[in-house]
Amino acid sequence: MARKLKTTLLLVTIAALFAVPFLSSCSTGPATPAGAVKIGIAYSTGGPGGKLGGELLDGARLARDYYNKELGGINVAGRKYTIEFIELNSNSNPQEGVSVIKRLMEVEKVPFIIGDCLSNVVLAQAPVIEEAKWPWIMNAANPALTTSGYKYVNRCNFHDNLTKDDFWKGAMATLKGKNKVAILAIANDFGKSKQATAKEMVPKYGGTIVLEDNFAPGASDFYPILTKLKGLGPDAVYMPNYGEVATAAKQAKEVGLNVTWFIDDTVAPPEIAKNLGDAMIGMRILSTRNPVATTDDGKVYNRYITQAKGPESIYVASYGLGWDAAIRAFKSFEKAGTVDDRVKLAAAIREVVWDGADTIGKFDASGQIGIAAYVLEVTDGKGTCKVVAAKGALV
Repeated sequence: MARKLKTTLLLVTIAALFAVPFLSSCSTGPATPAGAVKIGIAYSTGGPGGKLGGELLDGARLARDYYNKELGGINVAGRKYTIEFIELNSNSNPQEGVSVIKRLMEVEKVPFIIGDCLSNVVLAQAPVIEEAKWPWIMNAANPALTTSGYKYVNRCNFHDNLTKDDFWKGAMATLKGKNKVAILAIANDFGKSKQATAKEMVPKYGGTIVLEDNFAPGASDFYPILTKLKGLGPDAVYMPNYGEVATAAKQAKEVGLNVTWFIDDTVAPPEIAKNLGDAMIGMRILSTRNPVATTDDGKVYNRYITQAKGPESIYVASYGLGWDAAIRAFKSFEKAGTVDDRVKLAAAIREVVWDGADTIGKFDASGQIGIAAYVLEVTDGKGTCKVVAAKGALV
């Protein structure tokens, strides 16, 4: 009898051992491991847009580190989930961008995707996202992304139409009645777009354009045009470009042209300071980010960007936008109260109200976030800035 009982117990134990993997394989629970949530990152970190995509990714990583290290992860219905990124590179290519999105959805099965940042890539990805109804926050600027009726496109970025009035009203006010402006624009699509905006805005806010000129990317000799400008006597020069403004401003000092320089936040002050030093004091920067933000998140962001040794960039706002997109994603999980219900997550994205490093408020019905517009003034040779004009361009 005892032998029969032992045999029966042995058979039950063996059956139980084989049942465990069977039950696990049939589980209907969340795809992510207990205690962790995986988020897809689809920024282009290679190709022509690789620098911008890499900096947005770095900003997102800082936000992840902040949540994981200081907050213990995302708080979802009273339970903490650490954040893991699944990072894939679209290589600035629309076809690769679509493949990346599909892989994140179909293979990695992430419940949420952040990125891309290039308009041509995102325009190719948007229909795929719409069809799948996937929670998504990205950083491209093409106006069509928020005028095409997409329901799952959420843009943590802006195009000039949202900020141009605030920028230029503030910029012209800082000239205090001196209204003559010259435009030196880089000869590419970016420069031409900025030039067209300036031509519209300068007269609107009481200014007079005394000269327009264009230069090739990488130009290094601005002496002829600067000598000509000296004879015209402008009060300000608007130079929307990448790095050439440091060369032009230095040469302007050499020819005795003393003007206020207006630039966009495509150039970070520390980068300009390498070439200009104290000569950049008084330069004005049209920016979407307040470097001395007093909001709680602004303070945390500034602390993290400083701890990261203040990564220098030709895009002064990129790290902040990457940070904002990531934290808005994290807060969507908290708002939805789930780590895997995509319907609730997609709805929660547009319910989150939060003031970030670059963005404010919440997404509107078109998927556009609120953007604040600032005019900064450089106050020392290291590129330190103060805010001299600000207004929120909420949509």
